[in-house]
Amino acid sequence: MPVNNSIRIEGAAEALKVLNKAAPDIVREINKDLKAAVKPVVQDAKQLLPRPSALTNWGQWITPSGRDLSFDAGKARRGVKAATRRTPERDLRSNYGGRRYKVIPLLELRQTDPAGAIYERAGAKTSTRLGRSLNRKHGSVSIDLGNTLSGRALYPAFFRRENGIMRDVRTAVHRIETETTKRLST
Repeated sequence: MPVNNSIRIEGAAEALKVLNKAAPDIVREINKDLKAAVKPVVQDAKQLLPRPSALTNWGQWITPSGRDLSFDAGKARRGVKAATRRTPERDLRSNYGGRRYKVIPLLELRQTDPAGAIYERAGAKTSTRLGRSLNRKHGSVSIDLGNTLSGRALYPAFFRRENGIMRDVRTAVHRIETETTKRLST
């Protein structure tokens, strides 16, 4: 159960889709730029993960199906990743006016380690003993900015560097628009 947090910019998805058909080489370069923009966030999120364990009593935890949910700080750190999206567009409803629009998320921050994902989100929606224990030791998962965002490592790391990331993403989006216009006009 990976945790995904996306950066979405309306309109860029359509331009990227067109550019991907016309010049996939440019799209690869832009994806590198986007990943480079969030590299500091990935490093910060890794530093925010606890060492050596999230809780002293979070030892071996093997599910009946054999899945290992034991917290390993090294695995949790390796599980923090930035990924550019190549998935099909999704139909989403806007928070402003309720209109629907198509979107392809440009970039995602992910926690791919199952135990790291549990650490990231436990207690976000329901009150469980694990969530309450993590909240006491590592802080609550909710940050209220008009909509409730949650996470113990990914969101705080993102908000530490939000201005720089958004500047770099806007630069990449401008490059997408410029390259799309250039390729379509030739």
